[in-house]
Amino acid sequence: MSQRQFPEFGRLLRGYREQEPKVARQELADTVGLSANYVYYLERGVRRPSRERLDKLADALSVTGEARDELFEAAGYNPVTKRHADPTIGLLAGCLDDSQIQDEQRAALAADIRRCIVEWRKRINISEKGVTKVVVPIAGWQARLLAPEKVQGILAHAFTEAAQANIQEVIVIIAPTMGASMFERLRDRYGLKMRTVVQDNELGLGHAVLLAQEHVGNAPFGLMLPDDVDPGGAVLGEMIERYLEGKRVLVAVSREPLSMKKPEAKYGGVAILGKPLNTAERVYFLAELTEKPADMEEVDLEGRSVVGRYILTPSIFGHLERAGLNPQTGRNELTDALALMSKEESVCAYVLDRDLLPCAPLKGLLEKLVESINNPQQFHEILRLTDETLEKIDKIVAGKT
Repeated sequence: MSQRQFPEFGRLLRGYREQEPKVARQELADTVGLSANYVYYLERGVRRPSRERLDKLADALSVTGEARDELFEAAGYNPVTKRHADPTIGLLAGCLDDSQIQDEQRAALAADIRRCIVEWRKRINISEKGVTKVVVPIAGWQARLLAPEKVQGILAHAFTEAAQANIQEVIVIIAPTMGASMFERLRDRYGLKMRTVVQDNELGLGHAVLLAQEHVGNAPFGLMLPDDVDPGGAVLGEMIERYLEGKRVLVAVSREPLSMKKPEAKYGGVAILGKPLNTAERVYFLAELTEKPADMEEVDLEGRSVVGRYILTPSIFGHLERAGLNPQTGRNELTDALALMSKEESVCAYVLDRDLLPCAPLKGLLEKLVESINNPQQFHEILRLTDETLEKIDKIVAGKT
């Protein structure tokens, strides 16, 4: 079988060498570390240099731009010129053209590169978009116990905060017992577009977020837990500003570490802060994120409790599906998905400069407490929440006296 020849490449190489100022064949060979005979065979088109050697030859002859592309193509290589500043491009092209790898390996590498490029383009497209939608889950067991007017009262705070953050659409995750019509007054009052999605089974925050995927689309979005109330209604807007500065997923965390023994820290996720992000105020890389620790004595007390505000990107949906149900809680936990996400992209913590207030209407809780006396499991859940609310009230009263 005759060896493949490259006559057009040989003609071009000799032509560039003989252009003014001419370069002697021996001089060119010495410059690139080849023999004069090898350069002679190259110019006859009976040999082809490696991509690395061809790069050196083109540099030595000052062949640039389209002429360089033409020379590479004549030698059977994909054209990669010096106008590409990133050496990674040349590295990838060199791997694809390497004669030492098999066709199957080359095809697999090319497929991996294409997937990476597609994912990169998606992220670039996402990063250029603003945050115009927020997901508000109100289908948890606490909300399912409350009367419609109580649920509306909780949501009013969330809608106020969304409106102040210039959100255009609120996606409310509701329980089957909640009719969409009960939220129409809120929609009309705040002038926000609103969608409702029913969560039939209470399978965790992560499951609620997954239900919003169709309506979120391919853009970053906010997530707001309405039972964490910011009296100033500004946290979501602040976090959107920080996201636009750094284009990183954000998780709100308490202003003080767990060593300060905040009561609400016992029931949320725990975040361990890493290095600060220099481009945004009060933003830190997340070193670790865990869901609702069963034993607080095993938790790093320098960690912060996760608070109900997030800025997420659509890539969270894939991580939620991969995370599945938490073996301890039996629920799809958002923190599990965020922990997976942090292994592939930056996830940051936004440290609040004030406390959010837990929203639990005491009158409604007491009413449900009486109603649930004959239902032990429900009774103990409502009793626990009532105790937390009373404890919070005691602290507020003590602080005013």
